[in-house]
Amino acid sequence: MSSTASTSSISSFYTENGVTRLNGSELMSGLDTQKLIDAMTAKTQSKIDKQNSLEQVATWRREMYREVESLMQKLSDDYFSFASDTNILSSTFFSSLDLVSSSSAVSATGTASNAGNVVVNSVSQTAKAAVYTTQDISGVTTIQSGALRSEWAQSAVGGKSLVVGYGGKQYTLTVDSSVTLDSDADANANLTKITDNLNKQIASSDELKGHVEFSAENGQVTLKSTDGTTDVSVTAYKADGDDTSGETFLSALGLSGKTAAASITGDTVTTDADSPLFNQTVSSASYLKLKVDGTDYTVYLGTDEDGNPLDLSNVSSTDEVANAVAQQLQSQIAGNSDLKDKVSVTSSGGKITITGGDVSGGSENLLQGLGLQADGGTVDKAALTKSYLGDTLAGSTVSFTLDGVTKAVSFSESEKDDYDEAGKISGYLQKKLNTAFGSEKVTVAEESGRLTFSVTDSTSVLKIASASASGVLGEDGALRLRYGAVNRLDTTMTLDEYANSVSTELSATETDADGKPLYELNVNGKAFTFSGDNEIGTVLSTISNDSDAGVNIQYSQTSNCFRILADDTGAQGRISVQDVGSGNLASVLHLEADENAVTIKTGEITNLSSESDSTYSLSVGGGQEAKSLSVGDEQEVKFTIAGGTYDSINSLKDAAQTAIDTTGLNGKIQVGVSTDGKHLIFGSTDGSSFSLAKDSESAGGYSRPRRR
Repeated sequence: MSSTASTSSISSFYTENGVTRLNGSELMSGLDTQKLIDAMTAKTQSKIDKQNSLEQVATWRREMYREVESLMQKLSDDYFSFASDTNILSSTFFSSLDLVSSSSAVSATGTASNAGNVVVNSVSQTAKAAVYTTQDISGVTTIQSGALRSEWAQSAVGGKSLVVGYGGKQYTLTVDSSVTLDSDADANANLTKITDNLNKQIASSDELKGHVEFSAENGQVTLKSTDGTTDVSVTAYKADGDDTSGETFLSALGLSGKTAAASITGDTVTTDADSPLFNQTVSSASYLKLKVDGTDYTVYLGTDEDGNPLDLSNVSSTDEVANAVAQQLQSQIAGNSDLKDKVSVTSSGGKITITGGDVSGGSENLLQGLGLQADGGTVDKAALTKSYLGDTLAGSTVSFTLDGVTKAVSFSESEKDDYDEAGKISGYLQKKLNTAFGSEKVTVAEESGRLTFSVTDSTSVLKIASASASGVLGEDGALRLRYGAVNRLDTTMTLDEYANSVSTELSATETDADGKPLYELNVNGKAFTFSGDNEIGTVLSTISNDSDAGVNIQYSQTSNCFRILADDTGAQGRISVQDVGSGNLASVLHLEADENAVTIKTGEITNLSSESDSTYSLSVGGGQEAKSLSVGDEQEVKFTIAGGTYDSINSLKDAAQTAIDTTGLNGKIQVGVSTDGKHLIFGSTDGSSFSLAKDSESAGGYSRPRRR
């Protein structure tokens, strides 16, 4: 009798995804270790996979946007550009050998492959869609910061209020929170910022507008009634539960306790870092590093028992400042069981003494303000209340967005020595951005003490998205970078902000009642005036929504240029954008365009008076059939400008336009004024040639026309 033994075999190894692993069933525990590891790391791996997926989607989206933009531009260049052989707006596009014309004004030639057997019965006008694409906008291909500083005094004037009395009533005026001062600027410059903003508040009040005004001169602030007789007053603003801040602000302006009839002039004041117009509190995050019995400790200055930071606004002498800081530090030490009874902080003669521990580091304001960087140094109030580059940035992050992908750049506390001075920032950020986006994608440089950010790919869009802490971004922030700053035109910027940027030469020769610059444009004969307070987006929408202007202006962030489209097609569709009078806005944004540059410019007009009527002969003829067939044979008309005195050259222009429109040439000849305001400019709206001459029988006259 025989028996068969049954056996089973289990491999000690298995292969998965090309990797040979030990079979978990061979272990004493019977556990599959690989599957356990996969399960334990699944959540982390899914997060990594998700972020990789988002980055890939953003890359695809960017490529799609670029492809669409390229296709749209190619479509325009191929089929809507007069430089293209396939322009469907051109009169020659549909030409054919078989074309038959029944009009004496039209002749056509071409091949059958272009248009086939097409019969043109008549042509009254060739329609064209006026489109103008500007150059790249100068000054917005990089992001630029303000002038960097290693240390600075924070402005504290934003949001401060005072009370003005006029006509028996009291009015509260509050300085905008956006107003910032510079402790290194002279007093008049800082005081003027405040008085200009207070005058802005006055202009918005129907009861005060035109009746009272502030001014600053010789370091003094003056409030007066404009009629020179009505009494005015200025007193401190009192908030609920706060009787001191309003008086402090008024005192800082030199107006405390001042009374006079019709005009009040304050005392001469200074606006350096010691002024209450700047921060006078010591940051609660200030700290000292102490080594006690071989162990390192960090002691923060903290707040008082009411949760407020140490306020030195009413502390003047060096002894008082040193005593206030010593008491605050000692209270923090007393609350630390490891340091209590071991370390003490005392003050004497304006100097701080720390016994029981050695100072090994700390925040710059305490090290410099307490004189701890030099043996026996005297306390410096201004240094205590200042902000410092390294301290402000340490521990914060700034988010940058490149072509839709956002990365956070961290300012590590342990690396503070690499960015605590203005001259080090560009190098530190370059290293961080190389890690975030890859080398040579974003370039950081320093020019005249300012940071500049540029991209290698000219079509890439770089944006400063956000910061994790206050005091990092903003005009008065550590990096002096605007929130949302982008290497393209920011249409949310006001014209003032754009004019004050480093890279633009935007300027104006005239101002409004509030002292804001005025920018004047003429779009297809329609005049527009914008103030420095207007946003660029408001300028574009105002022009585009005006039916008389007849154009639509679009901005492309990808190509960084404007595209101007006429609302109408045909001869009535035209594009003419010019600076007139004050300002060079159209020139700086490259919006200046005259798609029909057939013009006649008069001689200089120095006399706006004429004792008799002036008659002119206007001959319009088809000298440019290639551009337009709308006029046909030469047409000559006469128009008369009534004699008399005109109050401005614009009034004379309007009279000439009205006279021409009554001759039957309405809409064909447009009259404008030159940028310098000394000449009239006559232009054909459809590009037809024309001539203008003063009638020999006319005795009057305002200027001698000349061809251009």
